Amino acid sequence: MLVLFLAFANSSFSQDKNEIPDYGKADKSELMMTECDFDKNAEAVVLFDEGKVQFKPYSNLGNSEISRHIRIKILKNKGLDAANIHLLFRSGDYSEKFDKIDAVTYNLDGSGNIVTSILDKKSIFIKKINKKLSEEAFTFPEVKVGSVIEYSYVETGDYSTGLRNWNFQRDIPVKLSQYTIDCPKELELYSQEFSIFPIDKKTKSENGNKVTTYTMKEVPALRDEPFMTCEHDYLQRIETKPIAFNDITRRINLIGNWVEVINSLLQDFDFGQQLTKYIPRTADLEELL
Repeated sequence: MLVLFLAFANSSFSQDKNEIPDYGKADKSELMMTECDFDKNAEAVVLFDEGKVQFKPYSNLGNSEISRHIRIKILKNKGLDAANIHLLFRSGDYSEKFDKIDAVTYNLDGSGNIVTSILDKKSIFIKKINKKLSEEAFTFPEVKVGSVIEYSYVETGDYSTGLRNWNFQRDIPVKLSQYTIDCPKELELYSQEFSIFPIDKKTKSENGNKVTTYTMKEVPALRDEPFMTCEHDYLQRIETKPIAFNDITRRINLIGNWVEVINSLLQDFDFGQQLTKYIPRTADLEELL
């Protein structure tokens, strides 16, 4: 009987460790943390990073919605940079956008009470990076060493928006990273794991969809090192690609070939179209030539 009780207790404890609190529910024990228990040199630690991708009712391959919820503990002055958030999205001809951006900073006052500082939505700025990329950026208010910061957002776009790579690893350690894909049976996906650390994978059927959740715990930081290139290749991550879309009457192949890649490059304004761009031979140009 005692053995059964201990087994149940251990099972319940492990479930509690995987549970991610609702947004806005601060934990005093997190505010009292002074170091990361699995990386003593960490300047900050991601307490949890939760991402959920859901493919909405489709029309012409459909669209996707990404819900993100992140909480970070600031441990040292060098970790204050984690309070500067940059959310990249495809702009221009794309329909990607962010909605419901919320952010809050938690601190302890002199009496040990939790004080919250909510981000003013007017402090969120949109910046155009190039013809294809833009970002929404903001900085958390009242951040200092010891603060816990938390933010969430919803990003919408086409089906490819929801199929970006999921990085379990960052340049600061991550205590818990959880990624869920809620995919209709009509869309065939291929997911490849790039990891030397264990990934807990669970799959279930829900409302006719295939729901897969990937979880990784206590992920060490991938810090910048001299002469290191292509650091992204070393990140613990999952790469997901669409294979096919099964319509009512046919199966649409979504895997591109080299001919399609070449045609896409030739149509790109910054690449192929430059080869056919007309440049008038003015006197000034003749002299320069």
